Amino acid sequence: MRHFARHYVEMVIVMFAGMAVLGLPAGWAMTAMGTSWGELQSDAPAAMFGAMAVTMVAWMRFRGHGRRANGEMSLSMVLPTLGAMLPRASEYTNDAHAHAQVTT
Repeated sequence: MRHFARHYVEMVIVMFAGMAVLGLPAGWAMTAMGTSWGELQSDAPAAMFGAMAVTMVAWMRFRGHGRRANGEMSLSMVLPTLGAMLPRASEYTNDAHAHAQVTT
């Protein structure tokens, strides 16, 4: 249990540190391209999860984890994100939302 707790806390710290460390240069790059974090979150919210997955895998490689563990971590972050984003982007969800607006 102690090993799991240490590992969990380390991964949470790495995710937040990765967002902070990568956030500033990414913000500068987005400003240079004429966009912002706010626009990215509304237009492509999965992009933040992708950046978090890259940071996590980089940390795992640094800590000596192999390809299989990195692949599992990547999939565990990417698949739920896709699962949440695909219905949101589908025509069915957009049609249901439009219908709800018309009826209320």
